[in-house]
Amino acid sequence: MFDMLSAEPALPLNDGTTSEPPFSRSPGVAALQGAPALSCTWGSAGDFGLLTQVNEVSAEQAAAAGAALRDAGFLCSERAGGTSCEVVHSEDGAQWGEFQFLRGNIWLCTFWLNIAVDGYTDDMVAALWP
Repeated sequence: MFDMLSAEPALPLNDGTTSEPPFSRSPGVAALQGAPALSCTWGSAGDFGLLTQVNEVSAEQAAAAGAALRDAGFLCSERAGGTSCEVVHSEDGAQWGEFQFLRGNIWLCTFWLNIAVDGYTDDMVAALWP
């Protein structure tokens, strides 16, 4: 996945124009922001890109996140030893969405805009839990 993303000149890694990536566009989920996180962006300010955070959370925060995701309309399922949640939106020709994955004390959050990166979250999960 890294090689594929790196090969695309329109998707620079950690471009300075995306210095404030959104944690989530879902208010109930965004309210939980503040957990220690490592952020990564692919793309620059504009009409497409990929933003990811890996967050360390407590058991209580993980439970609250799972509930907030379901309340926000995310489709959630159990897989790979954790909870995977996804939501997709379309408006005026734009498509965006979020992939969220909770396992133990880790919360993996990805927001994407007008970019289809099949397998991205699966690759991240495999890297974090080999």
